[in-house]
Amino acid sequence: MTAYSRRLGDPTHKPNPNLAPLLKPHFYAVRIHAGLACTSLGLEADADGRVLDVSGMLIPVLYTAGIDMNSPFKGAYLGADANLGPSITFGYRAA
Repeated sequence: MTAYSRRLGDPTHKPNPNLAPLLKPHFYAVRIHAGLACTSLGLEADADGRVLDVSGMLIPVLYTAGIDMNSPFKGAYLGADANLGPSITFGYRAA
């Protein structure tokens, strides 16, 4: 672990400032993979991740989230990992 990684944790928690037991439910697990690229314009969707066609109508049983979905930033790329929050949020809503 680097000094930078340690700085992001809780310095009062020993022995590792970045690890602690999870004690209170509700627990959720999300697999996150590192990527080399990001898109900020993708498939149009509603607030529940349901894909819309070009006329704005729902496409039955088709959902999107992550970098395949049109970003809430609407074409602006804010930087590395800016898509993680929307990816998790819309993935949860779609599920």
